[in-house]
Amino acid sequence: MSFVRVPTRPVRLLLVGVVVYLIAVVIVLVQLRSYEIASLIVFGIYLLVGGLIVVRRGNTLGLMLVAYGSIWSIVTAAMVTAETLDEAGRVGAAGWLTLGASVLATPAMWLIAAMWLIFPDGRTCTTTDRRLLRGSGALAILMTVATLFATPQALPETKAYPHPFLDDELAQTLYDVLQASIFLFFLFGYFVAARLVVRMRHGDPIERRQVGWIAVAVIANVTILIANVAIAPLGTDDRAF
Repeated sequence: MSFVRVPTRPVRLLLVGVVVYLIAVVIVLVQLRSYEIASLIVFGIYLLVGGLIVVRRGNTLGLMLVAYGSIWSIVTAAMVTAETLDEAGRVGAAGWLTLGASVLATPAMWLIAAMWLIFPDGRTCTTTDRRLLRGSGALAILMTVATLFATPQALPETKAYPHPFLDDELAQTLYDVLQASIFLFFLFGYFVAARLVVRMRHGDPIERRQVGWIAVAVIANVTILIANVAIAPLGTDDRAF
C-alpha cells in the first residue's frame, strides 16, 4: 500500500507564492515591458531563497521571504498593466489597478526589515524583538488600510492616477503623509540591522558569520531603496535600480 505525502501548510503557501510569481512574469513578458525583467529576477531570488528555507526548515522566515518576492512581483505586473491601460485611454481602470498595487506594496515595505527580527530560525530572540515585530506590524496594517484612500501611485517614480472614489486633493494629502511615514520603515530597517550587529558581537563564531552577512545585506538593501526613492524626483524612469 502506497501513501501520498500531503504538502505541509508552509509548502502549500510556498506553492501559492510560486504561482503568483509565475503569473506576474507572464503578464510582464506578454506586454513586452523588458525594463522590468531585472526587477522580477531580483524578486525571484527572494522567492528562491525563501523556498529553500521553507522546504528544508519550514520556518516563518522562509515564508516572509516568499511573501516579499511574490508580492513585489505581482505589484510590478500590476504597474506594467496600468501603464498599458493608461496608454489605451482607460485611465479609470489604470487607477483602480494602481490603487491595488499601492495597497499591496505597503506591507511589503514592512517585510523587508521585519523578517530579520526572526532570523535565522523563524522566532524572535528577545522580548524587545517581539514587541518591535508586533508594533511595526500593527503600524503596517494601519498604513495599508490608509493607502486605500490615498492617491493611487505605487512607487514615487511611477505615474499617479486620479483616485477612483475620493476627492483628489484629500487623497493627495493622505498620500504625502503616508510617504513620510514609509520612511519610518526604512529607519526601522537600519535599527534592525543595528540589532543584528549587536547579536553578532555576542554570538558564537557560526552565528557571527551568519548574522554579519545578513546585517550587511539589510543595510545595503535599505540604502538602495532609499536611494531609489530619493532620485525619483530627478526624473528617472528606471525602476530596475
